Amino acid sequence: MRHINMGSLRHRVTVQKAVKETNDRGVETWAYPGMEDFNVWANIESYGAKINNGEAEKVSAIEYRITVRYRPDIGEKDRIFHQGRIFVQTLPPQNVDERSIFLRLQCEELIPE
Repeated sequence: MRHINMGSLRHRVTVQKAVKETNDRGVETWAYPGMEDFNVWANIESYGAKINNGEAEKVSAIEYRITVRYRPDIGEKDRIFHQGRIFVQTLPPQNVDERSIFLRLQCEELIPE
């Protein structure tokens, strides 16, 4: 694992806390009401893209690694908001090197069609 420098956390992002809700039909969904959101410093780096139907020109999602200082209250369903963009986690948060210093979030930014 490459060394992470605290100074590389240069983006101010909002962690949008997920809240489980049940709709009229009894189906559970996740909502982001904003009451428990908080801001953190982060490093955002893209590392891949998903292609639709094998067309190189048609990118449906861009994959990112977002690194923040370790916080045990960031859950798998929480998402990241930065400059009008929403990053949805694709894997559970990863405690980098199991040292409780940094947390790595594997995310996708969905590209509107």
